[in-house]
Amino acid sequence: MGTRAVTNARPRGGGARILLADDDDATRRALCCALRYDGHRVVMAKDGQELLNLVAHDLLSPRHPSEFDLIVTDVVMPGVSGLDVLEGLHAAGSATPFIVITAFGSPEIEEAARRDGAMFFIEKPFELDQFREAVARSLEPHEGVVSDEVPHA
Repeated sequence: MGTRAVTNARPRGGGARILLADDDDATRRALCCALRYDGHRVVMAKDGQELLNLVAHDLLSPRHPSEFDLIVTDVVMPGVSGLDVLEGLHAAGSATPFIVITAFGSPEIEEAARRDGAMFFIEKPFELDQFREAVARSLEPHEGVVSDEVPHA
């Protein structure tokens, strides 16, 4: 897997634009509130199909700037999994950073997520500070390097 330069400068006039996908309403709302509190603009998806619809532009035009500065997705969701979307974006050459969260973690799932470019793989339940640190680090300018370190609370 080659490295490619990726820039994630925060947009002027506010925080990053983050796409958040999780089929659990309570988790999605809590993470959305935390991200908005931190100054980010959040678009929510309630399942894999909605996530796929929201990133369709990135799949069709990966060389053009993404609508999102960061994508945060659950793995197991009805319809299309977060890993399926990540794999598609990676194959299309998208440079949008990804954080994968899951309650159904395994070494195989983590390996697949990292292989397809996930910056962080976080198992539920997790501390909100751990999640915020992963978001902050994912939004820093980087050179396409996947982190082996998971931030700890």
